[in-house]
Amino acid sequence: MKSDYPVLPVQPTLDDVIQWVQDVTRLRQLEDLPDFTNLPNVFIRGRRIERVAPTSHSDVVATDVEGDFVYNFDGSNHNLYILVNDSGTLKWGRFNINVSW
Repeated sequence: MKSDYPVLPVQPTLDDVIQWVQDVTRLRQLEDLPDFTNLPNVFIRGRRIERVAPTSHSDVVATDVEGDFVYNFDGSNHNLYILVNDSGTLKWGRFNINVSW
C-alpha cells in the first residue's frame, strides 16, 4: 500500500463513515489490488524425471532437458539434482539435503 488510509473523526457521522468506506475502497482498487495481481510469478522450471540419480555432473542423456530435476533419497544419501546450462553445456548440479536439524 502506498497511501495511508484516511482517519475517521472521533465521533463520525454516517456521512463520514460512508465517505471513509468510499475512500478506502478507492485506494484499495487503485493501489492494493494492482500491486497484488502484478506480483511476479515464480515457478520451478523443468520437470521431475524418473531416472537413476546422475553419477556425475556430465551424466546427461539425450532425453534430459535443462531444468529437469531428480530426487535421490536412499539410505543416508539425500540429494536433489538439477540440470543447468553451464555456458552451453548441460550439467547436473547437486544439493545435499540435510534431514537432521
